[in-house]
Amino acid sequence: MPKLIALCAALLISLSFTSAYAADPLAGQARAGNCLYSGQSSIMDLADSEIQSLVEEYYASAKTALEDPIIKNSKSAAYEWAGETKIACQTSIGYMKSGHLDAQSTQKCDCFYRRMVNAR
Repeated sequence: MPKLIALCAALLISLSFTSAYAADPLAGQARAGNCLYSGQSSIMDLADSEIQSLVEEYYASAKTALEDPIIKNSKSAAYEWAGETKIACQTSIGYMKSGHLDAQSTQKCDCFYRRMVNAR
């Protein structure tokens, strides 16, 4: 009987991880810094002023999306990606305010924004 309980517990844990990624199977890969769904980010090829403008625009768009009831109640992964976009862009903005352009957070901001837009 204890083996059956352990097996059922393992199955439930496995199912919870599977369902977390069911809406967006590439979610874990994007968090690891890869931008597989929307292609590799080329935002760092732009001028610093353009980068700052885009990052601020993406941040504002993500904030708006997080407050939008349609996106909140959507079955797509748009809400999750809006949250990821907001965090990455906010981090990038923080670095820029200190005079540093952080490539990793800026590329994640761009990547997650594209994923958010594509998930709508």
